[in-house]
Amino acid sequence: MFRKFLTSFVALLFAAGASYAAFNTSFDRLIANNSSLPVLSACGTGTLAAGSSDSAGTFTATGATGCTLTFGTAYASAPSCSVTELTINTAARTTAITTTTLVVAAGGSGSTYSYVCMAKAGG
Repeated sequence: MFRKFLTSFVALLFAAGASYAAFNTSFDRLIANNSSLPVLSACGTGTLAAGSSDSAGTFTATGATGCTLTFGTAYASAPSCSVTELTINTAARTTAITTTTLVVAAGGSGSTYSYVCMAKAGG
């Protein structure tokens, strides 16, 4: 019973101010469920991996050296994001993070990136 209460409490804390996000736990994981999905552009024929969300995901730049990820639902303020270029396993060159987009530039065609974005206090 306490675990269920704690899980619900944590979900409520993380979802505060972000009505489009719901969080579930599965043992030691926090899983984001968004009702809208991000869109990838300025990325050649790049692809967004299945299961990607506004909170976390993976994408590949194909025929381009950068990508713009437009969040499915805008954040109230620019989120804190961490992006890693998996192809060469280094921090990616994030050039802009706004309430609506995450822009990665100066990578290589065929580079794959992993990202995690968390809303700041207030959404």
